[in-house]
Amino acid sequence: MRESADHARSAAPAGPALVASFDLARLDRAFLDDPYPTYRALREHDPVHRMPDGSCFLTRYDDLVAVYHDAKTWSSDKKIDFKPKFGDSLLYEHHTTSLVFNDPPIHTRVRRLLAPTFAPRALKALDMLAERETPNAPAWFVRAICYDKLRRKPEALAAYQKFIELDGGRDADQNFQARQRIRILRHELKK
Repeated sequence: MRESADHARSAAPAGPALVASFDLARLDRAFLDDPYPTYRALREHDPVHRMPDGSCFLTRYDDLVAVYHDAKTWSSDKKIDFKPKFGDSLLYEHHTTSLVFNDPPIHTRVRRLLAPTFAPRALKALDMLAERETPNAPAWFVRAICYDKLRRKPEALAAYQKFIELDGGRDADQNFQARQRIRILRHELKK
């Protein structure tokens, strides 16, 4: 499998050619084996990529955040897209009522209710992992998010700071998120 993946990757177009051929409805083997070169090319050459079906594929963090926070303009409602594909089926019902596909305020309300349920289990799993090996930067980032969701501000602040220390700037998006949360948490802890 490794040889075929390497061969497919070396035969794949690069840069603008890769971007021009990108279509989520027709993903090739090279993308399935390693999507990151495609994501990089899209971010560099066409960060708001128009798909053949008319939809847009976003690859920059700031663009995604802007869309996520503007539910009046952008929607996760899949009724229009999925009705022709799935008809009145259980799959259609799932994809049009699931939390993932709901827009605010329903999504926000339900997510806020569910987050405290998952965070303690995630922290327990991270603690078990930490007993076996030294936690790496991504583990500290997940730990910080869990503490944040549980509103355990001092622990969240410390975990975000540990993540930044260990990551060394390798993950720009997570570093940005961590620095923003550190700033906000410091402000909230001063109150």
